[in-house]
Amino acid sequence: MKKINIYDYKERAYGLDCLGVDILGSDAKILSCIVPPLGRSEIHRHFESEIFIFVEGQGCVELGTESVPVAAGDVIWVDDFLAHSIFNENEDHPLRFVSIYWPPENEGEGIVEQGNAWPALIFSTSPTPNGDLHLGHLSGPYLAADMLRRACIAAGRPAWHISGRDDHQTYVSTKAVRDQSPPEVVADRYAALIFRTWERSAIEMDGFTVPDRNGRYAAFVRAGVQRLYDLGYIYERADPAPFDSQGRYLHEALISGNCPHCGSASDGNACEACGRPNQCVDLVDPVVKGRLERPTYEPGRRLYFKLSQFQNELTNYVKKASMPASVFDLCASMLESQLPDICVSHANEWGIKHNIPGFEEQVIYVWFEMAFGYLWSATGVKVDSEDDLLEAARQVYAGRNHVIHCYGFDNAYYHALLFPAMYIALGIVPPQKHIVNELLDLDGSKFSTSRGHLIWARDLLDEVSSDYVRYALSVTRPEGTRSDFSLQMCLDEINEVFARQLHNWLSITREGLHINDNLATEPGAWLSDHIVYYGALSNASRRLHAAMALDTFSSREIAILMREVIQDGVRFSAAQKRIIVNRRGLRSNYYRTAMALNLAALRIVTRAARIIMPSLGMKLSMFLGVAEETSVEAGLFLPVGHKLAPGEEIPLPFASAPRTLDALKRIGLSAEDKGKRTSLETAAVA
Repeated sequence: MKKINIYDYKERAYGLDCLGVDILGSDAKILSCIVPPLGRSEIHRHFESEIFIFVEGQGCVELGTESVPVAAGDVIWVDDFLAHSIFNENEDHPLRFVSIYWPPENEGEGIVEQGNAWPALIFSTSPTPNGDLHLGHLSGPYLAADMLRRACIAAGRPAWHISGRDDHQTYVSTKAVRDQSPPEVVADRYAALIFRTWERSAIEMDGFTVPDRNGRYAAFVRAGVQRLYDLGYIYERADPAPFDSQGRYLHEALISGNCPHCGSASDGNACEACGRPNQCVDLVDPVVKGRLERPTYEPGRRLYFKLSQFQNELTNYVKKASMPASVFDLCASMLESQLPDICVSHANEWGIKHNIPGFEEQVIYVWFEMAFGYLWSATGVKVDSEDDLLEAARQVYAGRNHVIHCYGFDNAYYHALLFPAMYIALGIVPPQKHIVNELLDLDGSKFSTSRGHLIWARDLLDEVSSDYVRYALSVTRPEGTRSDFSLQMCLDEINEVFARQLHNWLSITREGLHINDNLATEPGAWLSDHIVYYGALSNASRRLHAAMALDTFSSREIAILMREVIQDGVRFSAAQKRIIVNRRGLRSNYYRTAMALNLAALRIVTRAARIIMPSLGMKLSMFLGVAEETSVEAGLFLPVGHKLAPGEEIPLPFASAPRTLDALKRIGLSAEDKGKRTSLETAAVA
């Protein structure tokens, strides 16, 4: 027997004094903990499930976005990976509790998601309409958001994908100068191209915001900025600002230099390489874009947002939010070096004008505008006034909804620090989930329109089906780190995995089904390789469940898993072919197991394909006779006697890509050739 004194604290855990005890013969552990008066534990998440038993005092437990009051005698269950913190509300007495926690019985068995039936509101960051999408753009937020939407729906969760147009960037106005067209015309032209590329890529959207400069959208943005100003979070400041020799104010796309933080080449206001903001005047070796002249600096009055005031709130926020390591590190480094205040007014003609007295000739910083654009989109614009709309957005974000932002790392500081600070200031719960991509390189170097080093998405879609394009960009998606896209390697893989391997696998499966009247069998007798393969399929099914879950979604993992299951399925079916095509006598019971496992593997591929390759997924669903089934929890084996579609009625949906060597050459034009093609734009989408 071992006696534990819960008042004898010998270690620190998440900022609290604790005493830890192992339970012999079990993976569970016990911690007795104390929260001092007005103290708080660090916000954290872990993979163990946990129970809190409160024995003295009173306070509250923050679970995700909820706050639950507790007192002596209360018990709280905390699911795995749920952000939580404990606060002692009493200023005189401690809050004491016992924690019992344990890992999952089978690590990787699956993720328990909080609010599992809650709808998902999925935002992909609005593209800048100054050019069409190349593959680097397409591989980022847009495919990820579409696939996450499909995965949510497959799990029975309502989901909506929303994006829009980021019209008021200086990249649009500078493109307008080059095109010798008004910015409005340029924005409309390229937005149409972008939307067409999304449609051809089978990217589905449920909402799309088109900003205006003087309509109701602009009025809502101005009202939100005015609210922040009235609350004291926006203030006036006079400090040096950059200008060119003609007196033009410089920011964003109008000025460039080297980042003051990482030294990489950077435009004004933010660095694409390290993701950190700059003040334009702190760029190293700055030049006026397009003129190669040095800027001059003159004092000017502008409006600033007090980002620095939210140091503590944002520190807690990044601990609770679901985000990749690169974004967390960026946030941590900025928080550790003191957050800067951000200029939110710029002297420019293109954009939404401020209505704050004295600043009516300056426009609202476009990234500041975008934060309100998300709120505008979230409400569905169904209320009458700007104040009502802001309250409606507050309810959407704080209600029983998952709000997810999908974006590229170069936009991380905006989504993970600036927007959350604005929302906190307005009493709005910030989005808790961030799905982020790094840069996708092309043949070892960055996509570049100026150098002609790129592949326009529409050019590849002219030669290759959208399913194949989606797969190629998913399997090379830059999740966590930059990745490299090679057209030849991707096309070779597509031809090998789909046009050859999956084709052959289905041919063998059809032959086995034909001799059983296209009916699914239950497993019979098991051979050793059947047992090994069953273990692999069970693991693949668990991996797919995790990759499709909201908290752990990964389109790259789904694509890689689909490829692995196809490759293993080809090997397994080839090894079982003699038993499958000749089921008589001693083989009959083993035929049943081989066929059941074959169909189970195809079922996993089908579930993955419905997310990554919608057309293929639908055809495989028809082949299996499960056109309406999408749930990842439907089990491995098809029901006994389940009728599959006759093979002759479902043609094999696989063709080599591209169709000819000439087509490959057309897609992979040299930089010189691309410069001669009038149909190709010369400006990137931000």
